[in-house]
Amino acid sequence: MQLILLTINAVGLLLTFSRSVWILWLISAVAVLLLIPQLRTKKSIVYMAGCHLASLIIAMAIKQDVLFFLNRVASIQTKTLEFQIRLVYWKDSFQMFMDYLWGGTGGGGWAVLQHAYQSQEYFVKFIHNHYVQVFLDIGLIGGLCWLALIAVFVKNGLPLLKSASSTQDVENKGLFIFITVMLLHAGFDFDLTFPLMLTLLVSLMLLMPQKVMALEVKRVKLIAAGTVVILVAFFFGRMAAGYHWKEQAVRAVRANDLVYAQEQLKRAERAVPWSSSVLYESAKIYVRMGNGSGDSSHYEKAEGELLKAKGMVPEQKLYNDLLESINKNE
Repeated sequence: MQLILLTINAVGLLLTFSRSVWILWLISAVAVLLLIPQLRTKKSIVYMAGCHLASLIIAMAIKQDVLFFLNRVASIQTKTLEFQIRLVYWKDSFQMFMDYLWGGTGGGGWAVLQHAYQSQEYFVKFIHNHYVQVFLDIGLIGGLCWLALIAVFVKNGLPLLKSASSTQDVENKGLFIFITVMLLHAGFDFDLTFPLMLTLLVSLMLLMPQKVMALEVKRVKLIAAGTVVILVAFFFGRMAAGYHWKEQAVRAVRANDLVYAQEQLKRAERAVPWSSSVLYESAKIYVRMGNGSGDSSHYEKAEGELLKAKGMVPEQKLYNDLLESINKNE
């Protein structure tokens, strides 16, 4: 079963077409062989090599191209355009970080403020470096807390690499390598920005053996803690539903079902009233309705939505640009 899952996983990694993913996958495979002697047997190597070969064949069949990977592999170098432009993002973010040193810019602050700091014209929602993104979003203290969590993981994990006498030791080594690869990849991309991926990372970290303190919790405190957990779960569940409705609206727009899209956005607005992006998506739909019908009232509604969104995020260039465009057409 594990070999089947390894094959499926390798197919998915190949089809990401991400060169950094491919490099890290190769590094992790080498690390596994170096750090886990039990896997350096002829049988294990043949099995793993067979899984990777099978995954390559399946990926070729899916892409219907035997050499689909050739151009991407040939372009693995530090001078690739993607890597060079990411260096520009990171360099431009330094002054933003200094200006918002302690409290950070807030979630999504980079996307809002980048036009005032960029050295050349571009727009990218995420900065493609989770560590830089964390320091920008929540400031120096929050960023150091994130690094402290990683430091605790490394402190607990490094001693495990010295022994591999039992099956549990082998699993812990594999877990340490897997988490390390996730943390390395986060330095070049924004995968940990997704709640599911961050939850997976933290959950895997908690599986690592560690020294913990046993605390005796009285019944009253347990009830109070349970109440807080339920309230927090309700809040985040409501928020997740709101952003799910927003995503449904975006898909409905692609299918040209604008009425249904607006209905979903209204539901999302009630669930997450602080989200300016929901108002922005609603404004774009009204603009499309106005373009299709020629009814100026749709542009007025779009302007109203944008003014509310701009009130939440005055420096968002996207909102200002669309608002200017509507005013010109009127």
